[in-house]
Amino acid sequence: MIILIGDSGQVTLPCGDLLGCMGENILRTHKVMHPKFGSAYYTMKFVYGDGSYEEAYVTDGVLVMTEQLLHSVGRVSMQFQATLVENTDVSIFKSEIFSARIGESLSAAPEES
Repeated sequence: MIILIGDSGQVTLPCGDLLGCMGENILRTHKVMHPKFGSAYYTMKFVYGDGSYEEAYVTDGVLVMTEQLLHSVGRVSMQFQATLVENTDVSIFKSEIFSARIGESLSAAPEES
């Protein structure tokens, strides 16, 4: 998946919206193309249907999907953030909130009877 974030925060998913399948662990990485802000650090926030949330770092334009991020099947609300701390000033750039999905995992083959 590719996540394109424009200078004004708009988000485009040109290659689909599948983040991964429930339970996968570090099998998928996603390219995040975003505005750069000097020595800022970049994160992606995930909000799940049950109200829980997770946050992951975007490092060198890559978001690594861990099992912790893929813990429930369904739609996930997401938002990219850039945080820059200079002296006592904190600047934050946020993208619009967008949606992606987590698919079901394939279960083990059924037992033969």
